[in-house]
Amino acid sequence: MQYRSLGNTGIEVSEIGYGCGAVGGLMVKGDRSEMVKAIKLAIDSGITYFDTARMYGDGVSETNLGWVLKELNADVVVGTKVKLEVGDMDDIESAVVQHVEGSLQRLGMDRVDIVSLHHPVGPSRDGDRLLTAEDVNAAGRGFATLMQQGKTRYWGMNAVGDTDTIHQAMDSAKPYGIQAAYNLLNPSGSRSVPSGYPFQD
Repeated sequence: MQYRSLGNTGIEVSEIGYGCGAVGGLMVKGDRSEMVKAIKLAIDSGITYFDTARMYGDGVSETNLGWVLKELNADVVVGTKVKLEVGDMDDIESAVVQHVEGSLQRLGMDRVDIVSLHHPVGPSRDGDRLLTAEDVNAAGRGFATLMQQGKTRYWGMNAVGDTDTIHQAMDSAKPYGIQAAYNLLNPSGSRSVPSGYPFQD
């Protein structure tokens, strides 16, 4: 396994992380003994970063990850995410704090290593689906409060949506990490792509 720094956090993590989302389904709908076996195998293989979110199974992934890590007495890096709802838009800063506190309760932890804002961004808000750079700044103030309280070490954002707005949000809010699309179909995170590229650059 190879390791690298997670964004600008200084936390060293395995280059391959363990995703606890609903796509594979194990951490949401799986058998408990299989969850323990899978996470133990991941840790034994050198994986040190585990990624979850409230929206993965409406909190079930966070709950399951928390008890498995406790059962294994595992010392790993945990990241979760905040997905705001329509009712949160009047006070994003406070809503971020409340959502993270809920995540900590489900995880059974006093602190997580990094929390990411789980939204695409764009030039104008679209309900709770698309946030603006100003909204990201408000969320960043909530995350700063959580960092001061010791409830998260760092915060980040999803780099999905309008590329110019993403850069604007990153420049003003200064998240410690970003989660960007990077795969065989879209390698633009590490190389130049041609004009008219069909995916987000």
